[in-house]
Amino acid sequence: GCEGTATKMDYIEVIENPVSSFTYSPLVPDFSNPLVNFINTSKFGNSYTWDFGNGNTSIEFNTSEDFGDTGTYLVSLTTTNLLGCSSTYSELVTIKDVYKYFLPTVFTPNEDNLNDLYKPVGRGIVSSEMTIMNRWGEVVFVSSPMTPYWNGAIHNKGDIVQNGSYVYVARVLDVDGIYHNYSGTIEILR
Repeated sequence: GCEGTATKMDYIEVIENPVSSFTYSPLVPDFSNPLVNFINTSKFGNSYTWDFGNGNTSIEFNTSEDFGDTGTYLVSLTTTNLLGCSSTYSELVTIKDVYKYFLPTVFTPNEDNLNDLYKPVGRGIVSSEMTIMNRWGEVVFVSSPMTPYWNGAIHNKGDIVQNGSYVYVARVLDVDGIYHNYSGTIEILR
């Protein structure tokens, strides 16, 4: 018989399998800046689905997510090509807590339910200790995990102390394992 050869150019198209990947910034997001920008570095895809591990998703190529609170989130990006083949890349993103601590300088323990307790406020605190003394150096209050606030009475029992200045000394351990020491005065007004 007859023999022949036929050559067809560009007859077979090879479509690469998708490779999903991303980077994000800031590298150490925290509570004061929980907005994370995600940069898609995937290859060979034409559609993208982000899952931020907090119930939110996106189909944008590059995207951002405001996590709003501290925690560790498993962020996944699925990259799909024209043939429906997909690749998923996941990474844990941790929103760190930040240390903030505030001690008021005045409180009014007069049983009007407004500013009746002396207590520090803040976040990123692992533990704290506070001692309050009168002007003669006598201890009138020592905080504990069960009683982190002072109601104005000596050791939180009995009558409220007299109006005036009291000295506090506080020691706080933050989420990064760093101790902070504070001292100052409190005014009691009734």
